[in-house]
Amino acid sequence: AIGLVWWLTDAYLSGVAPRGAAPAYVSFGAACGLLGSTLDSILGATCQSSYFDEKDGLVYSDPEEISDDAKHICGMNLLTNVQVNVVSIALTCFVAGIFFCQVFFP
Repeated sequence: AIGLVWWLTDAYLSGVAPRGAAPAYVSFGAACGLLGSTLDSILGATCQSSYFDEKDGLVYSDPEEISDDAKHICGMNLLTNVQVNVVSIALTCFVAGIFFCQVFFP
């Protein structure tokens, strides 16, 4: 969807639809989305701690909010959810700018 929006915005701003470029834009957007989603999931599962409270049936990511009955289920307490998002966005932008642009727009 991001690649399609990018292509439509480019067509609207330039006044001319870039012929033949749509597949590259859509593929670039899909690759970036897949990479960003994968990085966010891996970082969240490994660097962000999660706790499960069986009594309430809730999952918590902030160690200060949990009750004494909650059990640690995964991750290390290195990053918060916001920090995981920032790191995954930064890495996705870096990889997209350095590598994906050379692949999709040679």
